[in-house]
Amino acid sequence: MPSLSYLVPFLGLIFSLYTILNVPVTKRLNVFGITGRPRTQITNIHGEGLEIVPDTYFAEDIHYHAPSDTLFGVSEPHPHSRNNWFPPIDHFSHPDLIGQGQIFTLNPTTNKKTRLNLRNFQNAPFVTHGIDIYSPPSEPETLYIFAVNHLPNPDHYGTTLAPDQAKKTPKARSQIDIFKHTLGTTDATYIRSVHHPLIRTPNDLYIENEHSFLVTNDHHHREGLGRMYEDIGWTELTPWSDIIHISNLDLTSTLNPATGFDASVALDKINNPNGLGHGKDAEEIMCARAAPGALELMHFASSSSSSASASQGPKNLTITSQIQLPNTIDNPSYFHDPYAATTGKDASGYVLGGLLKAAEFPDAEHNPTSVWLVDGTTRQQKLLFQDDGRALNTSSTGVIVAIDPKGNEGRKQAWLFVTGPFSDNLVRTKVDL
Repeated sequence: MPSLSYLVPFLGLIFSLYTILNVPVTKRLNVFGITGRPRTQITNIHGEGLEIVPDTYFAEDIHYHAPSDTLFGVSEPHPHSRNNWFPPIDHFSHPDLIGQGQIFTLNPTTNKKTRLNLRNFQNAPFVTHGIDIYSPPSEPETLYIFAVNHLPNPDHYGTTLAPDQAKKTPKARSQIDIFKHTLGTTDATYIRSVHHPLIRTPNDLYIENEHSFLVTNDHHHREGLGRMYEDIGWTELTPWSDIIHISNLDLTSTLNPATGFDASVALDKINNPNGLGHGKDAEEIMCARAAPGALELMHFASSSSSSASASQGPKNLTITSQIQLPNTIDNPSYFHDPYAATTGKDASGYVLGGLLKAAEFPDAEHNPTSVWLVDGTTRQQKLLFQDDGRALNTSSTGVIVAIDPKGNEGRKQAWLFVTGPFSDNLVRTKVDL
């Protein structure tokens, strides 16, 4: 999720640019939360029995693994970690205070959280962001966890640089860390890391298989005015970023994070690509463009995925359609309704968490949040959750886990899990579908 609080002083410039470019100004300002409802009119829609999950500071991304009925997520070690160091919102002040984030599991029924022991990763710095999970069909008890890790750049902080060199040398050198987990255990074994010059500002991941994944660069610019222009520019003005494909990933090549894989641009000329997710079928890939509030639906181009041999090499992405949301969004998930046939109602759809007042993020003390469920067929949008920012400060991810109507008095309901980049805790509530 980009930092947008600096937009307010630039409203005149934004309005002028959009007018010149013939861009719908009202929609842009509404998505940022600059216009529309004032804070005093944001009422809480919490479902039934809102609960917190302790020790889940800033758990920006969570995923549901249906075969094991388990949620997987990442979070930070203490409530001050992102104030010290978090490159996605230009926090670079204390690289020396980086701690080790955690990977955890969560039982959706009991709400019990378990922190995984990260083997071969003791005391390693781990600044969490987006993740994805994947079980190979041939190894259903195995789960790969790929996680973004925002590390300081040793070329910037590890040596004494002249002022002009320091300006040109990035402060962060983010990478993707890969873990292997056996379902039902409390361990995850670190396998290797991946970093490459094409991976500049990684936000989220999409695993095709254990040897191939996508990563979004949410911005082309790492900091400064160029980054600000990307947040306000939309596709019409600043289509500067991209989505990177890592292919031919060698999981036995563990010593050098810069080798043992191929890197290519899967999609360029896209503005502010943030969260990635697996869509309504095996082919559909979801990409949330945060500041525009737009969910792009895409798939691998047919020319690059038509054969088994091609699946091992570089691939391109093709956008097929777009869903516009009324506010900014971040990490998408897709809810597959397992009780559609027995209840006669299919509630399957796209689940999207976001901010109602993104222009004030992250400086506001309380950032109002929302979660939308977009029908997978009709695209009708339903507001499932809304908070004034006090129970849940920021929202980036919403995940739905269905409740069996047989044990729920016949009611068609689900557990909704919501979390965000500055939420003190992940929350769970029961919602009607």
